[in-house]
Amino acid sequence: MKQLRLALVLCMMAQIILNCNPSDVNPPGQTDASCKLLFIDRGNGYTYTYTYNEAGFIAKMMIDVPKNTTSLKDTYLYTFSYTSTNQIREATITVNGKTPAKVTDRGIGDAVSFTWTDGKLTKLVDKLGNKPFLTTSLTYDERDRITKIQADADPTISTSFETQYSYDTQGNFRVSEPDGKGGYYYEDVTIDRTTTNAESLLSAHGLPFDIFYTLPWMSNSYTSIKGYEVDPTGKAVLVTEYKLINVVKNSRNIATKQTIENNGKQRIVTATLADCDR
Repeated sequence: MKQLRLALVLCMMAQIILNCNPSDVNPPGQTDASCKLLFIDRGNGYTYTYTYNEAGFIAKMMIDVPKNTTSLKDTYLYTFSYTSTNQIREATITVNGKTPAKVTDRGIGDAVSFTWTDGKLTKLVDKLGNKPFLTTSLTYDERDRITKIQADADPTISTSFETQYSYDTQGNFRVSEPDGKGGYYYEDVTIDRTTTNAESLLSAHGLPFDIFYTLPWMSNSYTSIKGYEVDPTGKAVLVTEYKLINVVKNSRNIATKQTIENNGKQRIVTATLADCDR
């Protein structure tokens, strides 16, 4: 899944619910009394469960992933370790209770290591049997917003890709990626500054990046996402559109329930939170 094309990447972003105010990717410094995300149900079979250590940082992340042709699911369990300054250092991974013997069809190995530079996460290395197979580098602008994700892969195992982010003065943004055929795909995301995305809470609890889908966490909900395919001549065609139909928020304006429409079909995304009203 590390070699996602943007059509699928932004599909997941629509499930995640987006922003783009400057991303908070500095090492966290909060207490365990801070608001925590415990569970996300994306309304399509994907669920995320988070558990925390005594210091209030994420200890484990469990992702249930539906299989394409059956009612069965795969369970990915990430266990995190931290440096003495509470920067995430490494994640070890099991799939259905076992250490993977090969890279899964989702592009996941058995571990991920993290590199920090000047307080920002700048590199992730996916490994299998202690051998790197995908190195992902993050580039930031002067406001600490991610502007490029560059993933360099072992071609025998995975696929390299590059994703670009650009922002307007209102925080709306565009994500683009070459299609490998001389054209490219891009999506324009319009945000809702009044609503906080529940998954943005994870940055303050040690996890500054979605390591499963190679995406930054975002701060705010979106109101719309429009995806376009652009051919080598520059002709753009609208191919997908997401709309936020309804949102339920808690007292801190964090989204706990959202109804999303994609090309006429609706789904409900729910978030379970804790310690948000202290």
